[in-house]
Amino acid sequence: MSTDLLARLIAAGTPADLVAEVAMLAAQADTDRAAIQSRRAADRDRSARRHARSRDDTLDHVTTRDVTGASPSPAPSPF
Repeated sequence: MSTDLLARLIAAGTPADLVAEVAMLAAQADTDRAAIQSRRAADRDRSARRHARSRDDTLDHVTTRDVTGASPSPAPSPF
């Protein structure tokens, strides 16, 4: 919350207890916003690590689709 806004509230004759309450609510909102941003950053980091770990795990698995150069077995004769 800007000090300019507080000064305008005081200049407008807003009671001091109300100005204090507004200032406290604004400070709490700033704190809450910072906590949310921190939580989101931690969630992004955790998700990126999980994604990287998952990607690393799949690099070690070989499937029949991964094998190249192998010719498929011929289809059995209908007779």
